[in-house]
Amino acid sequence: MASGDTWRFSGSLQDAALGLGVWTFGHGEKYEGNWVNGEFVGPGVFSSTAGDLARGDFVDGKLSGWATYKFPNGLYYEGEFKNGLRNGSGVLTWPDGSFYKGEWRADARNGVGAMFDANGHLSEQGIYKDDALDQ
Repeated sequence: MASGDTWRFSGSLQDAALGLGVWTFGHGEKYEGNWVNGEFVGPGVFSSTAGDLARGDFVDGKLSGWATYKFPNGLYYEGEFKNGLRNGSGVLTWPDGSFYKGEWRADARNGVGAMFDANGHLSEQGIYKDDALDQ
């Protein structure tokens, strides 16, 4: 939590550094879950006023492990995160129903993967590098 943030809290508070509940920040963002030393930790849900919605495990305030993330533009990701970035295996679905299923690294398609149309038909597959089909 940034210094100077205004916020509202409901839940159980063991001390200022450890708790479980709902934080609503002055700018409208909300986090529901555990925190330790001011950082989101363990299972939780984060939502922003822009429409982001993240559900999963947090480590040091960032998504880590298996999680879901709904973007304001309608994209939806389900898969692995590391340090708040898509990393590992996952599926990204576009608003039109088409989707990518494969490997991610540093928040981009990197590694073996495939694109499918909204009907689930394969449209391309191969090795992706920095979000583009490389081979």
